[in-house]
Amino acid sequence: MEALYPLDLQGVEQPLFNLDLHDVNKLENLRSYYGLCSKSTDLFVTTSCFAAWLKEKCTNGCAKLIPAVPSEDPLEGGGEKCCVFFFDDNINLHLGAGAGAPETKGICNLRDINTGEYVDFSEGNNGFKLEREHRHTLIHHSSKYRTVLIQANILEAMSNDDYFTSIIDKYSREGEKLIVYMDVNGTILWSDSIMGLGARELLLEAMLGLAEVYPHEPFEIQWEEQPEVKLSAKTVMKQLMHDISDGDKSKFHLFLTLEKTCVLLSRVLLNAKLTWANGGEFTIEDFVVAYEGYVKQLQRQETGREHHGITTSWFRCLKQLQDGGHTAVINSFGMDTQKVVVRSAEEAHSVMHVAVNFEMWSERDASKYAAQFKDADETLSPKATRKDAMGWSSASTPKPYKMLLPGPSHPPATSFGSVRAFAASARAGAPSGAVPLLLALPGAQARGSSG
Repeated sequence: MEALYPLDLQGVEQPLFNLDLHDVNKLENLRSYYGLCSKSTDLFVTTSCFAAWLKEKCTNGCAKLIPAVPSEDPLEGGGEKCCVFFFDDNINLHLGAGAGAPETKGICNLRDINTGEYVDFSEGNNGFKLEREHRHTLIHHSSKYRTVLIQANILEAMSNDDYFTSIIDKYSREGEKLIVYMDVNGTILWSDSIMGLGARELLLEAMLGLAEVYPHEPFEIQWEEQPEVKLSAKTVMKQLMHDISDGDKSKFHLFLTLEKTCVLLSRVLLNAKLTWANGGEFTIEDFVVAYEGYVKQLQRQETGREHHGITTSWFRCLKQLQDGGHTAVINSFGMDTQKVVVRSAEEAHSVMHVAVNFEMWSERDASKYAAQFKDADETLSPKATRKDAMGWSSASTPKPYKMLLPGPSHPPATSFGSVRAFAASARAGAPSGAVPLLLALPGAQARGSSG
C-alpha cells in the first residue's frame, strides 16, 4: 500500500508502519486505510497521532480517524458491505447537542470514505440517533451510515462479559463484514501508563463521570489552595473536579483516591444533591458500596500477570470477531497497545502496528511507543496453557490462531473499613430520602438489555 511506509525502530522486531492521515493525500490514504481494515481478518493496531489532536485542542476534527461507510454506496458502488463500530470511553456523546461537531472536544474524527469530508455525528445530523444500552452506555447510530459509535463504560465492560458482543449483535446485519475499532485505556484496560493511572483510579474516574450534581441554589466550593469554583447549574462531578483543578491534570489525578473523593462529595452534598446519570439520588455511603462492588468485579478480572487488567469482555469480543472472519483494530493514543496484543494473540510479534504520522510525535511519545514492545516481551510468558473465564480453551476452540487467555487467580481482599467509617460519619450531610444506587453492580445486568 502506498499510504503505508515501513517504520524502523531500533531493537523492535515487529511489523511497524507509518501512515499519513493528517498531511497530504488525505482522501486517498483514508481509502487505503479503510481498505486495509475491510480486508483484514486478523487483529492489528493503530496508534493515532496525539500531537495532531493536541494541536487542534483535542477536538473531533483531528482525533482518531474512523471511516464513515455510506449505507447505500459503500465505496462508489464497488465496496464490500461493511459495518464499522467504534468503542471509546471519550467520545463524549453525553454532551448532547453538537457532540459530534468537528470543533467539539472529543475523540472521533469521522470521515466519509467516498468524499473524505467530516461527518457530524451529533444526534439529528446525518441520520444519527441516540440510544442507551445497558445502563450508562451511549450509542449513536445512523440511517445514512453503517457506522456505530459507542461511548463505552469500563464499569459495564468489566461487569458484563457480553458487553461488547451484545452491542455488536444488536446493531450489525447479516452478511456484513464487521470492522471494530477498540480503544484501550478506560475501555478494555484498567490502567493508563501515559497518565500514570492505576485500576482503582480509573474506576473512580469512571464513577465520577456518572455522578451528577444538582445545586439547591448557586454556591461556591474551594479545595485547598485552588481558586473557588461557582456552581449554579447541573454539572458532572468529574467536570467539577477538573474545574477545581483549573485544568491541571496532575492536580485532578490527586483527587482519585476514595478518601479524597468522599471528602469532596460530603462538601458538595451540603449545597446540592447527587444523582447517577441514569437517575436515582445517592449518598456517600451508596457511592462507597458501589465502589466496593466494582472493586470485587475488578479483582475477578485481575487474574495475574497474563490478564494484566484487561476485561474478559474484550477477549470474548475478539474471539467472536475472529470466528466470523471480521476485523478487530485496537485504536489508541496511548502506549499500552502491546500489553493488550501479547495477551490476545499467541503470535504477538506478527501483529501489525500502524503509527499515524509518526514524524509529528513528541520525543517522549516516540520513546514510550518503542519501549512498550520491549516491556511487553519481558512480562509475557509466551507458551502458557490457559483456560479463560468463559469456559473454552485455546486448544479446544477452532479459530484463525491461538489466543492467550486469562487464567484464574485469587487476589487478596481489600479492606474498606476506614472509608466505611468516614461514609457513615458523613451521612449527616446527605439529603434525606436518598434511594439506593442504580449502577449495574455484579450480576444485575442481563445480556443485551438496555437501561
